[in-house]
Amino acid sequence: MLTGDYFCATALTRKLGAIQMDSQKHFPTHLAYLSIFILCFSLVIPTFLNGYWVANDILYHLNWNDLFQQQLFTGDLYPRWLFEMNGGRGSPIFYFYSPLPYYVSAFFALLIPGEQSSWYSLGACYCFALAISAIGL
Repeated sequence: MLTGDYFCATALTRKLGAIQMDSQKHFPTHLAYLSIFILCFSLVIPTFLNGYWVANDILYHLNWNDLFQQQLFTGDLYPRWLFEMNGGRGSPIFYFYSPLPYYVSAFFALLIPGEQSSWYSLGACYCFALAISAIGL
């Protein structure tokens, strides 16, 4: 037999659930996304101000990014073989590595003018990747 406590607990649970649902409906998600983007940009801003630190394989990625963008902007839509690598003999970099980050970086290079746009576009790509992974998409 059900007691009065059961009905009280059920009513309280329903009321708390309604309060929780109301708070979820009115939570400003755009504010959360904006704060995540600001945090990610603040972590990557030293790259834009001071340049890259020479560590691990960053020089390889900068070189690959620059050559990828050169070939992409000359009309090669999927540059798997970077012709200017290894003294002009080429290298099959994108037969083994995914070119998606370099496509994103090329998109940012279109938006960033200047001589070192491939450097800055790679930093923007890092910021974008960090923000997307923080959001959890």
